[in-house]
Amino acid sequence: MSDISTSNNGEIAPNRLLIPYVTPYTNKTPAIAPLLVTALSNWAALMIEWGSLRWIDHAPAAIWIGSTFIAVCVATIIANKDWLNFKNRRYFPWSLTILMTAWIALVASAYYLDAMSNKEIDPVIANLQSQLAIARRDRDLAILERDDARRANGIPIPPTPKPSPPPTAKVSDIDARIDAWKAVAGLMNDFDRIFGEGDLIVANWTSDQFALLQKIAEFNQHVVNTRNRLNALIGTYSDFSDLRVINTSALDRLSATVNNLLQAVSQAPPGLSSSEKETSFGPFIGPLKRELVPARQWALATKNLANSSVSDLASREVSK
Repeated sequence: MSDISTSNNGEIAPNRLLIPYVTPYTNKTPAIAPLLVTALSNWAALMIEWGSLRWIDHAPAAIWIGSTFIAVCVATIIANKDWLNFKNRRYFPWSLTILMTAWIALVASAYYLDAMSNKEIDPVIANLQSQLAIARRDRDLAILERDDARRANGIPIPPTPKPSPPPTAKVSDIDARIDAWKAVAGLMNDFDRIFGEGDLIVANWTSDQFALLQKIAEFNQHVVNTRNRLNALIGTYSDFSDLRVINTSALDRLSATVNNLLQAVSQAPPGLSSSEKETSFGPFIGPLKRELVPARQWALATKNLANSSVSDLASREVSK
């Protein structure tokens, strides 16, 4: 056998064993030709990629499109390793390096943008929430009108499956709803002031450790107490179905992050250095800062809903 072989660029090099590359292609075949054949077979991976990424509901379209493209490219490069090495031994390692670097950068940017983005309340959702409150309010008032008409004409009112409080007059019902929504608006003002305490904690968490613990404990207590007042208000007016559109999930997430931070600070030994605080407390500050944004937006949206409900009810009262 000849004592020569090809170099990296396909040239004959002396003192090397010739290793033939058996392929249906020739040296005149473009390097991309067999890659296209394998790439077409990898289109089936699109269905798997699509299905898997649909479970990640927060992934933007650009992320799963870019991830799918890179996945097909990587599979194509690996399947044609021998061909790429035959053309040039640099093609295979450099192609994989570039693709994997691009994938890591894509995923890292997705997590960074998700962490830095504001979880704004969709105006469409806020509008639907307002419409739902109005629809429930109309239904409640229509039921009261029907019962009043039956009572005035001596028609017995059929019993309801569940015990309910005695029906009140329409005007009194409207007044009570106005008072309830005004109370909701007042609680949203309280929440706005409380969230300012959270901002101060985020801004000054590297200060005195004992003072930080007191501020977090007070902030946590204020959030819990005000949330309980809101739940008690909704429970007091349980027959007012329009109040039940208020969703407190943003407060639940905020309370969970505050509790985690409170546990970390309360269990830490006193006199930590700045670097030790960074390690012990730092990982819990980011989630708190992040959850304060949707919580404040929820309070603003709920306050707007309360004000619009008061205006709607006041106009109904005047028209009676």
